[in-house]
Amino acid sequence: MALAVSAQLSSHFLQLTKGSERTLVEIFPAVTNVSHFNLKSAHALEELTRAEYLLALMAVPYHLGIFEDYVARTKNLLRRSKTPRAKKATKRQKNTDAITAWLSSEYGTVLPTETTGVLTVYKNLRHDLLHKGGKATADYSKTYLDEIEAAFEYWGIRPEGNVQALTNGQQIRLSFGDLKLILACVKRQAREINVALQTLIPHTAWAEVIVDDYLGTHQHKALNTEQHLRKCIGFTRKYYAALGIDPKLVQEQLKRQNVI
Repeated sequence: MALAVSAQLSSHFLQLTKGSERTLVEIFPAVTNVSHFNLKSAHALEELTRAEYLLALMAVPYHLGIFEDYVARTKNLLRRSKTPRAKKATKRQKNTDAITAWLSSEYGTVLPTETTGVLTVYKNLRHDLLHKGGKATADYSKTYLDEIEAAFEYWGIRPEGNVQALTNGQQIRLSFGDLKLILACVKRQAREINVALQTLIPHTAWAEVIVDDYLGTHQHKALNTEQHLRKCIGFTRKYYAALGIDPKLVQEQLKRQNVI
């Protein structure tokens, strides 16, 4: 986000040197690493104008990847904890992503529609960006128009790219707005999943997660039984307070793992 804003600020600032034949290192000798760019103002301005698109091109797939890693960990946690499945599966909605469909069908958890549809759109866009030379392989303006417009309206973000008007074979052009939209959707989706996990996973399973997390830190080294118990309970209150875990469950798990 900071890089995108910095590129815009720099672009505006370089307008002051428009028409100059001097290179950037001559104009801004005090700027660190500017000597690596043997560019004149006009050329630098062109590059900065493209910077927003290039940053979005890198950042949108990156943030989707981080979110998908979190989703994979969520699935592993649910399976590991042997969380009971929903008695009645819910019908999969149109154009929902895999995690939404899985949580809905397996556990009855319904995620907000203002995020699920748009994540599906951008995951398909990512595929086209990475594997199809950046050209759309679907008519996004028709197939996903409802999801795109609903997300734009809900979040109050209307990117300057061409996602809402993309047709098959057209070059994809992302913008800073697309990055903001993805960040908003991923954050909301992750938060909703976190809330769902609090009630889906039994407290006994959470106690196991807490102890494993605690033992993964450096706090447990060279401690006696009483110190372990006190520190682990403090660790629980600090990082897992929202779960309301009974300290006795944590103590039992510490004993089960031969920590105390």
